[in-house]
Amino acid sequence: MVDSEDDPKEILARMEQLIEEVSSKREETTPRIEKADPIAQKHRDAVRKGAEKHCDK
Repeated sequence: MVDSEDDPKEILARMEQLIEEVSSKREETTPRIEKADPIAQKHRDAVRKGAEKHCDK
């Protein structure tokens, strides 16, 4: 049996709650102009795709 604090669904739900709380308090951000490291760019693209996929639901 998995404790609720170790349950992946509970962890993700808590993370989403924290992100929602913080993002509602943030101001608009400005993208960086300089070229990102290729690994960082790949990670950023993956995060954006995941966010877009999540928002489509």
